[in-house]
Amino acid sequence: MAISRTRKSEIVSSLSEKLKTVKSAFFIDYTGMTVKETQSLKRALSKVGSEYIVSKKNLLDTAFKNNEVSDFTSKSSNKGGLAIILNNDDEVSGIKEFYKFNKESSKKAQKSYPVLGGYYEGKIVATEDIDQLSNVLSKEEFISKFMYILNSSASSLARAINAIAEQKQAGEPAKATEEVKEEAKEEAAPAAEATAESTETPAEAPVETPAETTEAAPAAEENATPAESTEAAA
Repeated sequence: MAISRTRKSEIVSSLSEKLKTVKSAFFIDYTGMTVKETQSLKRALSKVGSEYIVSKKNLLDTAFKNNEVSDFTSKSSNKGGLAIILNNDDEVSGIKEFYKFNKESSKKAQKSYPVLGGYYEGKIVATEDIDQLSNVLSKEEFISKFMYILNSSASSLARAINAIAEQKQAGEPAKATEEVKEEAKEEAAPAAEATAESTETPAEAPVETPAETTEAAPAAEENATPAESTEAAA
């Protein structure tokens, strides 16, 4: 059924506005996708903040040109049905959901839906770039991994603190004993020095005493001589 010019204008305006704020987008060939599969894919995408839109290629091209992106047509030259998936919350969650959907569809229905390229950081990118983005952690995966690392670090820190506390409690008595020993050594040192000094003092006295006695003897004899002479004279 043909689309009126007014409806086309509305679609282009809506797509143009969505592309201004979208984190990333990618295009798929949905040829052969059943209504049930489409509904299942839409539900999965909506849970991660992504949106599935079927659009004519010329309308998408106009919407991209309204956002100063001019190479959409040259890089998305498919001849089948075209759908764009807009990732509004983060760059990769919608891509991951579609790749999961495509993998399950390939196993169950023996069919898959090719990625035709995408839109990332203000430019049209190749299918290989979308493949690479599918391997990047999504917002939820990043938060989950970050919380796991944070909790692991907190647990490790708590264990380390407990270990230090236990070691401190076990080591405090030994430390106190060592401090008592050191204080005892410090207090004993002056007493030992005093003992050494008192031991050296008596050794000096005997050395000086004979010298004084020896010097005093001649003096006594000299003083006694006049006395004897006086007595003789008398």
